[in-house]
Amino acid sequence: MDLDTLGVGKWSVLGIIGGLLFSTFGVYFIKLGRKDANIHHLGIGLVLLVFPMLVQNVALLWALGTFLLFLGYRFRT
Repeated sequence: MDLDTLGVGKWSVLGIIGGLLFSTFGVYFIKLGRKDANIHHLGIGLVLLVFPMLVQNVALLWALGTFLLFLGYRFRT
């Protein structure tokens, strides 16, 4: 089986690092939102956890991830 047919050959290192980083922050914001009962952190954490799987453009991945992290920082209590 060829790896390009599975889409593995099209992955980039920055995309994998971004996906892992933003998903990790997503788990953090979900835990923080559950602890503080903050719906903003829960929502941002859920989006940070899911969106790296849906975005294929690496620049868009980093731009959206950085923006969502900024929103999570702004909604801190």
